[in-house]
Amino acid sequence: MKKIIIFIAAVCLSTTVFAQGNIWKLSWDMNQGVGNTNQFINQFSVRGLSVDASWFLNDHWGIGTTMSWGLFYKNSPKQTYEINDAITLTGKQVRYNNFVPLMLTGGYYFGNSGAVRPYIELGLGAIWSERITDIGLYEVVNKDWMFGMAPAAGIVIPISKNFCANAKLKYNVGFAKEGHNLSAFGLSIGFAWTSYKL
Repeated sequence: MKKIIIFIAAVCLSTTVFAQGNIWKLSWDMNQGVGNTNQFINQFSVRGLSVDASWFLNDHWGIGTTMSWGLFYKNSPKQTYEINDAITLTGKQVRYNNFVPLMLTGGYYFGNSGAVRPYIELGLGAIWSERITDIGLYEVVNKDWMFGMAPAAGIVIPISKNFCANAKLKYNVGFAKEGHNLSAFGLSIGFAWTSYKL
């Protein structure tokens, strides 16, 4: 993880030398798991937060970073659960799935400066995922670092010279060597601050 953070920081610092301006986004994230993630917890989540930073190379292209956190949670009633062929437990089951994507991003902003700007984006990097299953006093924890990607489409709406509203649809997908993969559709809604006239 330390190497990933150092690499992302180095890219960000080197990018600012050539950038025409930057935009910072702070968003509330809502997520819905799909595939293996949905099988583990099939409930919609409103627990999430993301921070994005992009540096513009020209009027349309930008590169940057994104870091987010999401949590899936499910509380099941007391019943008997089969852990494996040899173990069964009776109790209330609680499941958690924390995930943290850390990615470098490249994006293209459509339209002209001063107007509403739709954009598309692709993130590549790593995803940390932790799955916890609690049944009474028994706890199963699975943690994984995995390669991840996150295609996204969004829109930035200027409110004032340096302040904007932001909305983004994204798909976080992680590929683990062992253990569980992660896949989730997300909606980010928030605000953006820019030193560049969008």
